[in-house]
Amino acid sequence: DVLNEICERINCTGEFVTTGWEGIFGALQQGEFDLVDSGVSITEERQQTMDFTEPYLIVSQAVLMQVEDEGMTLDDIKASGRKLAAQTATTNAQLAEDLVGRDNVALYDTFVGAVVALQNGDVAGVVIDGTSAAAYEKEFAGDLIIGITGLQADPLGLVFRKGDENVVAFNEGLAA
Repeated sequence: DVLNEICERINCTGEFVTTGWEGIFGALQQGEFDLVDSGVSITEERQQTMDFTEPYLIVSQAVLMQVEDEGMTLDDIKASGRKLAAQTATTNAQLAEDLVGRDNVALYDTFVGAVVALQNGDVAGVVIDGTSAAAYEKEFAGDLIIGITGLQADPLGLVFRKGDENVVAFNEGLAA
């Protein structure tokens, strides 16, 4: 929706290509597409090799849990021997490691896989952005809840190859 609205304002048309997260930045660098619009957190590390638009959204991270685990803290999770899940190669995965240590984190190729692991009781929670957590909480009402909030906040931006002049136009469209 964000990309379509920007394109309407700067006179372009988005053509969407579904790509696995793990290879998304390499595919961008190889020119398989012009930009990445996939809820990408703007980080200092990523800014060294890619350019970003101004943030279009700031999301706070959260831990999605099963309803019966409501009230469980990060210390409770560590003490229980259960793990937190996250999607591989995301800022969520890094946050999960920072919160409970690498040995207490289970990584999945997709957030869907992490949520399924949560539903199956394989993990105690999923570190995920609060917006997505709210959608899962609504979809699985009565089974899943946002259990821990107040974690780090990440700005999200559209991603371009380093030096791409289109960043200026997309920032203008975003501002409009």
